[in-house]
Amino acid sequence: MKLDRYYYDKMNAEEKSVYDAIKSAVESGKETVAVRTNLSIDDICVVYTYIFNDNPQWLDVSPRISFSYRGNEFIFNIERIYSQDEVNKAKKFFIEIVKEINDKCNGLEDYKKALYLAKIIIEKCTYGIPNVENGSIKSQLATSVALENKTVCAGLSRAFKYVFDQLNIECIVVNGDTIRSIVPINEKDKEQQTKEGEVDVYKALRRNYTSIKDKVSSENKVNYIAHAWNVAKIDGKYLAIDVNATQNANEDYEFRRLYNFCVPQKDLVGYIWNEKITPK
Repeated sequence: MKLDRYYYDKMNAEEKSVYDAIKSAVESGKETVAVRTNLSIDDICVVYTYIFNDNPQWLDVSPRISFSYRGNEFIFNIERIYSQDEVNKAKKFFIEIVKEINDKCNGLEDYKKALYLAKIIIEKCTYGIPNVENGSIKSQLATSVALENKTVCAGLSRAFKYVFDQLNIECIVVNGDTIRSIVPINEKDKEQQTKEGEVDVYKALRRNYTSIKDKVSSENKVNYIAHAWNVAKIDGKYLAIDVNATQNANEDYEFRRLYNFCVPQKDLVGYIWNEKITPK
């Protein structure tokens, strides 16, 4: 499980060529990049998610894919949704976190470092969409943890990986589903429309989703919602970490309520690991 190439190493040659072209364009500051590929739009959406999960240090680039195409040539638009001043503030925030963890947790096991990091993030942010321009998109980036008082699971997971990468602790972002509620089987989730030429990556990835019926009643179904969490190598073991589900840190950096924090992936209850989005 490499620090920044976990997803890249899972792809075939054509997927890697798209990944490499977009990554190169982002890191060279380009606004667009042309790519010839025979991949389907759904597969391109998966690759785009891979790129962002591997690279949480991209603090200003929109994770919503926008493109035009003719035949097998795709023109990807690289939108910057945070200013350079905001990026600099976010970088400073994460640099200070890394320094604090190194100072406070020097010589301690990785589990304590994970707890301390979760404590910092939870105290900084509550769950939700930031009340700012492009808030729903910004909440998908680690930057939202640094600059806003609200973020969602994707922002939390990418921020957690961002810091763990700096600490040289192996960590990935996992995409999947978790239980939201029990709803009547004939009720469907409402979906917001996206602008023409834009693709909501998460909706595209979930098109083939099949709901699971609740065991208690044939008239209900378990209503799952897209979710993101982390898997990290904690003291020699690969464990799941869901910062979103873990709250109430106390002054000793232990948690009054430890829920889905540093547990084996197989012990996560109510979660579905989407192997198309996150190959094992």
